[in-house]
Amino acid sequence: MRHFVIALVSLCSINLAAATASAQASTTVVRYADLDLNARAGQDALLGRINRAAERVCFDRTGRVSLQEMRMIRSCKVATAQEAMIDVGHDGVSRRFVERGGELPTVIVANR
Repeated sequence: MRHFVIALVSLCSINLAAATASAQASTTVVRYADLDLNARAGQDALLGRINRAAERVCFDRTGRVSLQEMRMIRSCKVATAQEAMIDVGHDGVSRRFVERGGELPTVIVANR
């Protein structure tokens, strides 16, 4: 069965009124066994699922949020999507992710 888990553990070290002082963990499973990842429609469907999962993981509350919180949510969603691209490991999905404005994480390998 093809699936991966989007997990995020965010340490609330800065003072956010809505956040607890302790660490908060959120996890969701994204399944994609039903998708043809070699087809654009399948790639787009998976990217949509990843985006919705990142939204649930990174922003699980209602009401108004501060600009600082919005920045943290955006950073969380970007990092979560990038991690998902690594987990999926499909070249076609990665290319489609970049075409749609995503940025793949930079990996530098050095032999030192």
